[in-house]
Amino acid sequence: MNDADDETNLKEAFDESRTLIRFAGNNYLGLASASILKEAAGEALSRYGVSVAASRISTGTEKIHVRLEKALAEFMAREAALTFASGYLGGMILLSALSAQYDDVFLDSMAHPSLRDGIPREKQLYEYATLDVEDLRQLLRKHDRGRSLIATDGLFALTGDIAPLERIHKLAEEFGAMLVVDDAHAAGILGANGRGTLEFFGLENAQNVYQTGTFSKAFGGFGGFIAASGELIDAIFRNARAFGGSTALPPVMAAADLAAIEWVRTNPESRKNLLQLSEYSRSELCCLGFKTGGTGSPVAPLYFNTLKEAESLSQFLLEHNIQVPYFNYPVKTGNYALRMTFSLCHTESQLKYLFKILKKWKGQK
Repeated sequence: MNDADDETNLKEAFDESRTLIRFAGNNYLGLASASILKEAAGEALSRYGVSVAASRISTGTEKIHVRLEKALAEFMAREAALTFASGYLGGMILLSALSAQYDDVFLDSMAHPSLRDGIPREKQLYEYATLDVEDLRQLLRKHDRGRSLIATDGLFALTGDIAPLERIHKLAEEFGAMLVVDDAHAAGILGANGRGTLEFFGLENAQNVYQTGTFSKAFGGFGGFIAASGELIDAIFRNARAFGGSTALPPVMAAADLAAIEWVRTNPESRKNLLQLSEYSRSELCCLGFKTGGTGSPVAPLYFNTLKEAESLSQFLLEHNIQVPYFNYPVKTGNYALRMTFSLCHTESQLKYLFKILKKWKGQK
C-alpha cells in the first residue's frame, strides 16, 4: 500500500459521519471506554491537572503514582513496581539496568521494536528465527561467552503467537543466560491472575527472568511498567537515564490505570470470556477458509499470499463499516496480514455481521 492509499484509507476510517465496528487495536477487555476508568481519571484531573510537568526523580512523583505502583506490585506478585509514560520505554529501561550483567543479546526475530531499540550499542546482537527454540539453541552454542541475555515478546502483537517460554527458559538455565520478556499484550489476559506469560508458564519465581508490560492494551489505560525485586526497581529509579530523563506518567492516567488493575483483579471471568470469544471467532474464520493463527490469544491475523488480497479485504470491510486496517507493520511475518483482534466490547450481532461480510467478500473476490 503506497502513501496515497494509506492516506485515503485513514481519511475514510476517520469520517465522522460513519460509525465503524473496529476489529482492530488492543482494547481487549473493553476497558478503554469503561465508566470506572473515566470516573477515576476525571477525579484525578480535577485534583492534579493534566500533567506533573516534571521527571519522577525531581518533583514529578505524586501520591497517585505511589498508590499505583503499590497496587501493581501486589497484582503482579512482585516486591516492587515502577511506572513510566510509555510502554515502549520498558525494554530500554530494563536492558539498560541489566547491562552490566550481559554481553550478548539473543533476540527473537519478530520481537517488538522496543526490545531491539533498547539494546545498548556496545552489546552484540544475534537474532533467532521467531519461536524457533532449536535455532536459539544453535546460536547460543556457537556464540556462548557465558554472559548472555535472551529477549522475546511473551505474546506477539501481530501474529498472536505465544512464545514457548518454558522451553526458552530451560535453554536460559542451560547456558546461564538471563531472560527478558516484553509482556505488553499478555499482561491482564494470560495466567490464572492475569499476570502474563510468566504466570501462564509457571515462571513467576524463576531466577534471572524479567518482564515488562504496559497499561495501553488489556488494561485500557496508558503507560508502561516493570514489576520486579525491590533492589532492581530502586536501581532503575536512581540510575536509569530513560526513566529519570522522561516526564512522569500523567496522574490522570495513573488514576485510570489504578482503577483498571482493580477491575482486572476482581473480574477474573473476563479473561476466560475473552479467550472463549476469540476461539469461537477464530473457528468461524477457519470455516470461511481464511488462514489465521494466534490460538489462545485475542489476536487473529488474516494471512494472504499477495498484497492485493490483503488490501482488497481491508477496503471491502471498510466499505461495510468494519475497520481492520492493513498497513506496513514494524515487524514482518513473511506474509501479508490484516491484524484482526477481538474484544469484550464486541457483541454477538457484530460478530455475526463480520462473518457475513467476510463470507460475501469470499464469494466476490
